Amino acid sequence: VNNLSILITARELRPGIFTIARQVSADEELLFKHANVDMRVGLAYLAASEAVEVLRNPLLPCFLDILMRADEHWAATLLARMAATIGDVSPDTWMIALTAASAPALREAAGGSPAVTVGMLLRDPRDRNRRLAALVLMVRRGGQTIALPDDGFALLPDDEILFCGDPEAQPRMHRVRRDGDVLAYLQTGVQRPRGWLWRTWAAAPPSNAAGGS
Repeated sequence: VNNLSILITARELRPGIFTIARQVSADEELLFKHANVDMRVGLAYLAASEAVEVLRNPLLPCFLDILMRADEHWAATLLARMAATIGDVSPDTWMIALTAASAPALREAAGGSPAVTVGMLLRDPRDRNRRLAALVLMVRRGGQTIALPDDGFALLPDDEILFCGDPEAQPRMHRVRRDGDVLAYLQTGVQRPRGWLWRTWAAAPPSNAAGGS
């Protein structure tokens, strides 16, 4: 009932506004019908959506548990970092597991030199000097969890990383999972030649200039 009261007031203040309300029980069916809500969300829908999100991103419940136990200063720091990195965009969450099946290029390089760091994964594969609108919420390493690791945190094989960010950042970040050339560019700033012909040409010794005897 309180939700509908707020909804009706909002509609009076701004006619034509798109309205969404949560219907808690079937007993409220008549009220919601007469309120002409544009979109009704039931508890079953919310539960199903949460279940799907957990299946898609199994690290999320672990991080939410950390968040629930955190103090106000830690939570405020997280919100400030999210606002500075993502802005007003509704963020997505996703994870990358440094396994041979999911991220072979990253797994092979992790633990080696140069190190694969959290900050490196947050660079734009198109221009490593630009930062993606994303941040690392947590790294899980075996039974250990590291919340909000800094950019210099070095990753190891089989680490699981939970990200939060602009939806456009996710597909760009995933390029580095399997592509060793993209990974090398992010690590060194050097773009390797692509394709057999260009690699062969780049590896060939420079020809001597024509000259006399």
